[in-house]
Order: sequence, then C-alpha cells, then structure tokens
Amino acid sequence: MKKYIKENKNRIIILIFSFLFQTSVYSITKLFQGTPMHLNNYFDNMIPFIPAFVIFYVLWYLLLFLIPLLILKYNKKVFGVISNMTLAVERRDLLQQFDCLVCNEGIIFILLPTTMTREPLVVDSISTWIINIIYKVDTPVNLFPSAHCALAILFIISTLDVKEIKKEYKILITITSVL
Repeated sequence: MKKYIKENKNRIIILIFSFLFQTSVYSITKLFQGTPMHLNNYFDNMIPFIPAFVIFYVLWYLLLFLIPLLILKYNKKVFGVISNMTLAVERRDLLQQFDCLVCNEGIIFILLPTTMTREPLVVDSISTWIINIIYKVDTPVNLFPSAHCALAILFIISTLDVKEIKKEYKILITITSVL
C-alpha cells in the first residue's frame, strides 16, 4: 500500500483536489440560486421508499474514491491532463470528464435551481437513522442534473473500459452504481 501511494502520490492529490472542487462548486452554487422549482411528480410518488437501500447510497460515496484509485492502478492515462478544463473526448480522461461534469452542473444549478419535498421520516431502524443523518447534511436542492446518476454512468463506462479490472469488480461497481 505504501508503495502504491508513493508511486501515485501526485495522482492521489489530484483526486482529492477534484473532490474538493466538486464540493466547492456544489456549495457555491447555492449562494447564487433563486427560488427553486419543485421536481416532485407522479412518477416519483409511484417509486416505493425502501430505507434499506441507503446502504447502496452510502457505499456509492466510498466508490467516489475507490473507483478512480482502482482505475489508476491499471490505467495511468485515466487522469489525463487535469489542468485543461476542455471537454474530455477520450473515456480514459476520467477526472477531466468529472471536472467538466461538475462545471456544467454548477451552471445548470444556478440557472435552473431545483428541489423536492421529502416525506416526513420516522426513525425506527438503523436504515432510517442513517437516512435522517443524510437528510440533515444533504439538503434536497440541486437535484437536476443528478450528479449521482452522471457519475455512476461515468464510473461504469470507465471501469468497463479497463481490461485489467476483474469481471467481479466490474459487476459489483455496475450493480452498486445502478442501485
């Protein structure tokens, strides 16, 4: 592990800064938004709320760090030229695509602020307790476009593109990202 960190120190630092960049853009856009448009609709009300699925949501946050590191292990080109904020054309430029995605989302979040009404939550299990924490930390704004969905698709494509990643990992990443 120490050898891996030493060999990839600069790339890991870039990954951390990329995550901080996304967090900053997301937070800053909230300062410039007007009244948000409600996205609640008939189809959302048809989807059942299953508290146990919060496990996949939490696992997905771990994947935000693990997938780029996994891809980095097998494909050094994945990090591309980070300082260039032009639209990435090759799928291997994962972090370029990530940063472009974040910039585009930030613009949309300012121009078209969105929100959803959350149903009252009864905390009666570990799952609902975790959801309650998430609700307190992550307000229901900046929902369109969905960063979770866009990054999930980006992660799936990026991992499927790396031949050295085991099939089992690709399946696990795909299932977790879809859920």
